[in-house]
Amino acid sequence: IATTGFMGMGLELIILYMYQVFFGYIFSHIGLLTTFFMAGLTLGALNQTKNLEKKNKFSFLKIEFFILGLVILCLILFLLLNQYNFLRIPAIFFLLTFLTGILVGEEFPLANKLYYSFQITKTAGILYSLDLLGACFSCLFISLIMVPLAGITQSLLFIFSLKTLSFLFILFA
Repeated sequence: IATTGFMGMGLELIILYMYQVFFGYIFSHIGLLTTFFMAGLTLGALNQTKNLEKKNKFSFLKIEFFILGLVILCLILFLLLNQYNFLRIPAIFFLLTFLTGILVGEEFPLANKLYYSFQITKTAGILYSLDLLGACFSCLFISLIMVPLAGITQSLLFIFSLKTLSFLFILFA
């Protein structure tokens, strides 16, 4: 969950940075971009809780795999957007924030189910704090260190590497 919080915040920051770079303005659309992320969170959580009792570790790994795919998709899209001006459509950025939200939203209820330790409030509190801790580190690390020193591409590759380690850890745990 901490790496998913890191990925969610890191990808959101990178999408906001790229929106600013490609369009030259962000403040008039930052609320809308955030709304798309939050709508994705809601939809993902609602979708995941429908048949939660049937979900297992494989379902969690599937979400982790889709997260890896989303990070690679963002990397490819940003490289293409750098080369082809006609692809610079604001809707792409709204879709990416929405998809990021869906995947983060789908993982949280499932993690609560898998980690459940007889006290649902304790379980939810622990996982929520890990999510926030990952997001906090992402805000600091991605915005203060990675993007200024290494750039967008390397930042996305770092997020991909972190989520790959998370995927492998869950696979072999």
